[in-house]
Amino acid sequence: MNDDAIDRIRKRLDLLRAIDEGRHVFGASGHEYALEPTLDEAAIVENERRAGVSFPPDYRAYLGRIASSGAGPYYGLRPFPESDDLARWALADPFVGDAAADDDSVMKNLSRRGGALLLADQGCGYKSMLVLVGEKRGQVWADMREEHGGFVFEGSSFFDWYEQWLDKALVEWAVEALPALVGVADPSASVAAAIELSRAPIERLADPNHELLPWETLYPISARNVISALVTLHTVQGRFDEAEALVERLVAAPGDDGEALGILARARILRAQHRDEDALRLADRALALPSLWHATRTAFLVEKEWALGLLDRHRERIATILERAKHTGNRFAYYDATWAQLEEGDVAGAVETLMLAGGKDGDIPSRAARALEVGEEIFGVLADSDLHEAGAKVRAGLEALARAT
Repeated sequence: MNDDAIDRIRKRLDLLRAIDEGRHVFGASGHEYALEPTLDEAAIVENERRAGVSFPPDYRAYLGRIASSGAGPYYGLRPFPESDDLARWALADPFVGDAAADDDSVMKNLSRRGGALLLADQGCGYKSMLVLVGEKRGQVWADMREEHGGFVFEGSSFFDWYEQWLDKALVEWAVEALPALVGVADPSASVAAAIELSRAPIERLADPNHELLPWETLYPISARNVISALVTLHTVQGRFDEAEALVERLVAAPGDDGEALGILARARILRAQHRDEDALRLADRALALPSLWHATRTAFLVEKEWALGLLDRHRERIATILERAKHTGNRFAYYDATWAQLEEGDVAGAVETLMLAGGKDGDIPSRAARALEVGEEIFGVLADSDLHEAGAKVRAGLEALARAT
């Protein structure tokens, strides 16, 4: 049992580390999917001695065969507490959560601990705890007392809790990454594997009658995001009839922008079918709606960029990227526009774009100086590309404006 779980965990961690380049999964920007060195048997025994209690078998296996801390649920797995913290956690005492339901002093006194090892910080004062003592030994519970929520069950075992996170992380990755994979004929091996692995948890979540896992009661992913991810998954894998059949469920799901999201889903289906003119018309139709949520408008601008690029309408594509940059204020959107302009040989336009990225306040020299700071990252990338000469001209142009009096 442990061997199978350890193999699954290792493979999925390796996969997430490879595919989640933007670190979009919650907590990944902190732990970066890094793992601290494992502990040998002597070190594990020493920690048990210091704790005054033995560890559950699957947690021992994790420490000895995968990592001592690092990548994991929420903000990652915490290392075993140092000596100064061991007394506070009182790991060999009765589990404090067993008393919480009928002992008000436990609920109100957050310093009351005992019987559970801190596994991970969830944020906002919440914690995931591995129970070491009593009837719940081996289970994972969330300490939600910060908001008077008591203790909430998270997993029947350490591996159960950890593997739930891996599935949830794959779904989070898919929600973010799948739209950009529509129409991609030959994704990398790791991305193709992740697409296939994400299918089962997305389909389960999209089933309106599915049984809730513990994490879903704590931090659910919205039904609309899940259905949207499943529509896009079907689209990416070329199952267009299945994708189209889900669009009405997407439109009817709780939340705003239902009509627009249905149009967005159909535009992506058309893009995957190489019906680029039809996809562009749908994107323009949606962008003309009287009110769109900020994120929905951003998604349609991206969809319009895709269509225009596939139709070789590059000037219009650049204008749309600039519209997205102004809409979001995101410097990477300004980078996209700068790069596209340089590919068209438009150095002056790239200078103007980075000036916009630097902001509108102040005179031209101060704006140019800010543009140089904002553009530092893209200048570094340009210097190592075929566009290095054009990038150098943009930098020189901004430097001249920054020196102007």
